[in-house]
This record gives sequence, C-alpha cells and structure tokens, in this order.
Amino acid sequence: MLKNNIFFEILQVAIGVRTELSYVPVASEWYGIYKQANKQTLIGICFYGLQKLPKEQTCNIPTELKMQWLGMAVQFQRKNDVLDLRCRELQSLLSSMGLRSCILKGQGVAALYYDKFKSTDSIGSFRQAGDIDVWVDGNINEVVRVLQRNNIKLESINSVHADAHFFKDTHVEVHFRPSYFFNPYINYKFTKWITQNKNFQMSHESNGIIVPVIEFNIVYLLLHIYRHLFNEGIGLRQVMDYVMVLRYASDEFQEIKKSVHVIRSFGMERFACALSWVMQEVFYGNDIVDDSKSELFEGIMMFSQFFSPDEKEGRVLLFEILEGGNFGKFDSRVNHSPKGIWTSGVASLKRNFKFLCNYHSEIIWMPYWKLWHWGWRKIKGYL
Repeated sequence: MLKNNIFFEILQVAIGVRTELSYVPVASEWYGIYKQANKQTLIGICFYGLQKLPKEQTCNIPTELKMQWLGMAVQFQRKNDVLDLRCRELQSLLSSMGLRSCILKGQGVAALYYDKFKSTDSIGSFRQAGDIDVWVDGNINEVVRVLQRNNIKLESINSVHADAHFFKDTHVEVHFRPSYFFNPYINYKFTKWITQNKNFQMSHESNGIIVPVIEFNIVYLLLHIYRHLFNEGIGLRQVMDYVMVLRYASDEFQEIKKSVHVIRSFGMERFACALSWVMQEVFYGNDIVDDSKSELFEGIMMFSQFFSPDEKEGRVLLFEILEGGNFGKFDSRVNHSPKGIWTSGVASLKRNFKFLCNYHSEIIWMPYWKLWHWGWRKIKGYL
C-alpha cells in the first residue's frame, strides 16, 4: 500500500521544498504514486518532480511506466499551449460581441505557476489543465441572448454557468457569476462584494489574458474549493492552485490581510483553518526544517497567521481529498452511475449530511437552495 507521505514528498520536490525523497521507492510504490497522481490530476506536476530527483532515486521506476508518464506530461504541455491560445481567442470573440470577460481559475491560475520559477521547462507547463472557465459580465438573460444571437450553442444553463460551444477542441464554461453560497444572507454579501470588485477583475491582464487580481483570487479560489467539498469533491490540484496564489501573494501582505476580512465575513474561517493545515501537511511536510527554503512558503505562513492550522478539521478535509480525488470521481462511497435530478439531489444531501457539524450554515440551507434553483431553471425553461 502506498504511503501518502512519499506522494507528498514528490510534490514537495516539484515545488522546490525538497531536493530528494526520504527513501528510494520500489517499483510497486512508483505505480502507486502514478495512480495517486492521476487521481489528484497531478500527473504532470509529479513528473516534473521526478525529473528533479537524483538519478539513484529513480532507478526503480519501470521503463513502461516512465514512458507512459513522459507521454502524459508532453500532452499536458501541448494542451496548456492550446488553452492559452484559446483563452486569448475567446476573450477577443467576447469583446467583439460587446461582452467583458475574465478567465477564472484554470488558465488564469496557471500563469501564477511561472512567475516564481525561471527555468526553461517551468512547472506551470506541467499543470494538468481542464476546460476554460470564463466569467462574462452582464445580466444572465442578456448574456444568453448575445451568445445565442452569435450562434454560440449553450447547454446545461443554470443560474451560475452554462456549457458553451466556442471551439471543437476545447470545452468552455461561461460563468454568469463566479460562484455562490447556499446561505442566502451570505450569498447576498458575496454578490455585493463581486459587484464592487468586478471592474478590477475585468481589466487586469496577465500574459495576454484578462484574469482576476490576487486579492480576489485569495477569496474566490478558497470559495471554489469550499463549493467543491459540498458538490463533487476536491482534488489536490485545486489545493496546489491555492498554494501558488498564496506564494505569489507573499510579497503583498496587505492583499492577504484585505482578503482575510472578506473570508471571515463569508463565514469560511473554519474551512480556511482546515485548508491551512492541509497545505502545510501536503506541500511543506512536518520534517522539513531547512530555513533556507522557508521563503518559498511565506504566503502559506502569512495565511496561517490569520487562519491557524486546525489538525482535527484538516484531517477530515484531507481524507475527503485523498478518498474522492479530482471532482470526487474516484470516491468509492458514491454511486457514479447516471441518476435523475431528484435521485441526484437526495444522494447529494446524504453525502453532505456528515459535514453538518463542521459547516452547518451551508448544509442547512443546501436543500432550500437546490429546490429554489430547480424552480428557477424550470421557470426559465432551462430544464
């Protein structure tokens, strides 16, 4: 059975905290590392770490596995190049339609992987990309009309986002708002915050792409992870994205401080403390004592000053992450066969009931929000 700490050590090597593993894994363990990397959507990042290891520590990797790993890593590098291009094309198209936009998470965060790494083969190019999430400014009805008038096919439209067919080779999810809360009072505060900060996000450019500013991402990406805990499940790739955002923010103490106030006002302090522990456990490690590398984690350390790592809550969160994997696709506790909307809703309620004591504000309001959302989609004709 694979020890999670050796998988964590590979990630620590990849981001520069470690220079080598604590021991040399045998062939079966390398297969286990690859399996866990696939589960967490971190195959490319782990391959980047593998390349940095001393040769004597990689001697037991089966040739077949190494070639498969290499092939996947090359695919991710190519896909990142394609997605960067598609993001620019997408924003240009939306602009021509008179719509302002901002690339959320995904490729928007991928750009942050590069700035702290100056090597030719940057870790950023090994990030396992998914689809493109774009936040489009405007009333949902207006945005839908404009897109459909320009022959953009929309599917699975709901109050938050819709699948949009812009490209044949790239899936695009159009967001009418970045995210939401089940709790209506908190959701109102979040919507107000989004409205107040919208113009900054729609005008901040990085690497030729309009992306959110760091202060916004510190709040938004935490909420994104929080949402996935209750919906599909969390993968370590999402946590690593947050690590990179905090690393980038390490020179901007005031940015973190502003975001902390917002996070607390949204009632996410308990979850932030749990994630604080997970980030340190996975990406820093308890046995890392080299102070020369502490600068790599100034962002996490600053974050933990405001949200003290909670081991009890953190272990619950880490268990969910390791058990379910990316989007909860590997969770053996969940029936992944296709289900109807009502069956799916009941299953979701049962799954989330275990979080009632931890995050009661969201869990209590969850069934009411889902019922309202079903009615909203029914009235709008989106079901």
